[in-house]
Amino acid sequence: MKNYFIAFFFLKLLLLFNSCNSQVSSGELYNDDQIDTRYSEGQSNYHFKVNYFPTSTNSNYTGEKFISLEKGTFIKTSWLTQSCTLIGASVSIEDCALLAPSPGGNIIKSVVIEYGTTLTIAGSIKNIPILIVHGRLILHPDYNVTFSFYKMQITSTGIFESTPNQGVNHTIIVEKVLDQTVNNNWDKIEIPSILSLGGNVTIRGFDSSSTWTGYDRTNEKTFIRSFPFTNNGLPIIKLGGLRNVVGIEQYSLDTYYTKMTKDLYFGKYALDSMQTPNTGHVLINPYNKNVWIKGIGSCSMVFTGSSTVNIQNSVFYDFGHTTSSPLDQFNNIPNRYPITLYHNKKSVNIENNCFLPAINSPQQKSSTPRSFIGAIRSFGNIIGNSFVLSETSNIIGIVNSMSGISLLYGTEQFNISYNSFISIYPDSSSNNPISPSRLYPDNIDYINGGIITTSPYSFYESNVFEGRFKGGAIQIIPLQSRSTIAALNSDILLGIYNGYEQSNLNDKVTNSIWNKVIFKDNVFFGESEVRPTYPMSLQPPIKINFLRGWHINQRPSKTLPPNEANVDYSYDSSLIGDFTKFYLSEANTLSGKCNSVSLKNADLSFSYAFFSDSFRCNYISIVDSKFSQQIKDYDGSVSFIKKLSNQRYFSNVNGTKASIFDAVTGLLPFYQLSPKSIIDQPLTQNNFTFAFIPNFETIFGSTDQSIETIIDDVVQNGTFLIFPGSSGQSKFVQLPKSANGPYTVVLSSKINYNDGTNYSAGSYFAGTYIVDNNANNFLLGIDLAPSDSNIPRKLSVNDKDWTRCDWIQSLNKCTTSGIFSLGSVDIPFGTGGQDEINMIKTYLGNDVTNGIPSVVNISLPGPHSYKFYLHSYNSDWTDSIINPIPSFSIKINGKYQEPITRAAPTYLQSKIYGPFYWNNINSTEQVLSIGWATDNIKYSIPLSGIEIYSNIQTPFPIPFST
Repeated sequence: MKNYFIAFFFLKLLLLFNSCNSQVSSGELYNDDQIDTRYSEGQSNYHFKVNYFPTSTNSNYTGEKFISLEKGTFIKTSWLTQSCTLIGASVSIEDCALLAPSPGGNIIKSVVIEYGTTLTIAGSIKNIPILIVHGRLILHPDYNVTFSFYKMQITSTGIFESTPNQGVNHTIIVEKVLDQTVNNNWDKIEIPSILSLGGNVTIRGFDSSSTWTGYDRTNEKTFIRSFPFTNNGLPIIKLGGLRNVVGIEQYSLDTYYTKMTKDLYFGKYALDSMQTPNTGHVLINPYNKNVWIKGIGSCSMVFTGSSTVNIQNSVFYDFGHTTSSPLDQFNNIPNRYPITLYHNKKSVNIENNCFLPAINSPQQKSSTPRSFIGAIRSFGNIIGNSFVLSETSNIIGIVNSMSGISLLYGTEQFNISYNSFISIYPDSSSNNPISPSRLYPDNIDYINGGIITTSPYSFYESNVFEGRFKGGAIQIIPLQSRSTIAALNSDILLGIYNGYEQSNLNDKVTNSIWNKVIFKDNVFFGESEVRPTYPMSLQPPIKINFLRGWHINQRPSKTLPPNEANVDYSYDSSLIGDFTKFYLSEANTLSGKCNSVSLKNADLSFSYAFFSDSFRCNYISIVDSKFSQQIKDYDGSVSFIKKLSNQRYFSNVNGTKASIFDAVTGLLPFYQLSPKSIIDQPLTQNNFTFAFIPNFETIFGSTDQSIETIIDDVVQNGTFLIFPGSSGQSKFVQLPKSANGPYTVVLSSKINYNDGTNYSAGSYFAGTYIVDNNANNFLLGIDLAPSDSNIPRKLSVNDKDWTRCDWIQSLNKCTTSGIFSLGSVDIPFGTGGQDEINMIKTYLGNDVTNGIPSVVNISLPGPHSYKFYLHSYNSDWTDSIINPIPSFSIKINGKYQEPITRAAPTYLQSKIYGPFYWNNINSTEQVLSIGWATDNIKYSIPLSGIEIYSNIQTPFPIPFST
């Protein structure tokens, strides 16, 4: 183990989500035929050996060994060769007929259940040192059983079952080392408490009702999961506590709360009159489960080989081994979690269990688990479980934190759905165990996290997080330089992606796979940020997709610094705000820095602090959403959101602006506002009239409100007053004349007070209106390809005359940066002539080798309006899970175009992007600069041609030779 750990430390822990129907991954990770082969090494110890990475080029890696406890110098072995049932309140393994112990060993007893025999325990049996299961070990389903042992090893023919019936309790206890001084000669710390080497393990409690309920305490409704409320005083685990004056919950952990009552009429949960509606949204009920698994000392389960794992309806209590302290091979070995799925080649099922620290015990008996579930190169279902997370401190002040689920290698394929996580930790930065000297995986913030994932192949749906997660509710860690660290050029994928291989040779591919991950219907309460570890220096930007879900008073860690990540956050149909809706909170859901934020169909009516004051990004897009924002005393009419980003895009945004001192219930959006901004329905003239019904603000002594119009951050003349009770109103908007393109128009109200002062708080509507009324004449088409001749000619493309960039360079019309290329395959479509085919096949793209972005600069006369389209063709990317279509952005004269992230065409397809608009308001020529995929310098995304229209009556005179 020593050489492996030192030389292959990264490989073990380095770098798919839907339910897996496939039980075995047919793309073999490794051959486990030799798992049962024993060989001797020093001191007559025996081992199981597995080569997990048979294709690795790392010469230092020769496989991994697990010490076998069936034989050894310090082990006295007995064999169970006949089936036996032990019944009684206090039974002993010696009550079965055992073959005489092996000679020599006289320190530790090891009992081997031979293949074809069954040991059934129907009572209380304690202090079995070691069990080797080749046959069957059954806890009788009709008897109360207390099963206490030290170590268990289950081989490929072995079966372990605990499936109690109703009214029967099974308690499984992993005991502490019997005599640590003596056992150190053979008991290496890496030996798991339960090791399954291809065995069959079923632990299933009788009660299949959910271990947790999602509870909207304000509206007294359940969500996502619900357990039956059988009687008043049903004991549950939940978070309690009150909010402070700025809306931050002061959490406490109620470990045996009995004050919930049942509504007599509707059978739903009712609030205790003394409790706050702001906490306790996750209710956990472990006390009706009839399988409890407990630990004393260092405890872990490791499943490897082709193990069958089915663990349901059970409680793991005070059970752990690997802690969040720095890893080493002597004191804190990795991959020893309560449930460790270690290169397991069969689909596992971990469903409806509860994972608890020592919350109701006077003293913790086991180690604080680094993570309750740790998965390395495995797949299956982790569904419907509940996790209670906290921190512990030992007598010398070392703090250990626990996390819920960790996917550590990067190819895990799990359905992680319908799980709940509640977390609490002391509010002290001194309890942060992260050190800058740590290496992977210690640079993962193992300090209170719900889900820690390095895998873009898993699915994350309908999970609920409440409380304070010091390291983030979800930590997303795209791993880099896999081929260098792992010495593997590729990795076999698992589960539903079985049959595919992921290339490790280029980070851009594995990074881009994250764009496909959708965090669907997840719910966040409190200090529960989603925290990507992807520095701004990495390429390309990756997209973090949130679909629906709730973000209730969500905010980042108070201990970690604000996160900076090169990501594009996308919220689609999300509810972001606060259930109470009574006052402004300071949630600051997003802080730090990122590339962009997009909100679509989102409801932020009562968020007000979605962005922190210090938050910055390159681009913000808000579309078809209700968006409210907190303003400061120094914020003017346009600066309340302008300060967050240099560039914003709004389309049909209705909301309010308010300060911490305003009564939020008095601020409402405009009603029945028209016309809405519709991007594919441009205006044909440069003016329109807003029609709307104002809200009725009469707060803090206000007498009326004034309405102003803001166009592209410039306040227009013509502010008018609205008095309380006013009916429908209208406001004429004049856009710049003779200038096509998009304009951001904001209708904004300000509160006027009796003393003659006014304040920027009030309703607002923001939209982007596109004027397209004169740039309809074809001007110029440019084929972005190197010329095949020094003699210019007219190219026939789409029945129009085109040219090439270098044919008009002499006219100072067109220059490029990047690199010209030719499509790798012939195009399989098109009815045009050869010029049109060549235009599609040849393209300009980023010079990936030299890091030069693709930019086209075209000089165009003024004063004129322009509209243009960009042509692209994809002959490379198939959009499979292992070769995803890259995303990219388009910039026009340095400004991002909506949407900021676009997908390249699908394989063997062409695509036209646009229209885009640009105006040269000067009387001299100005440069139209098109930045194509400059934010994704790792990919050469094809730009084949540019088609330009304008209000100029005649086409550009293309040079050609007769």
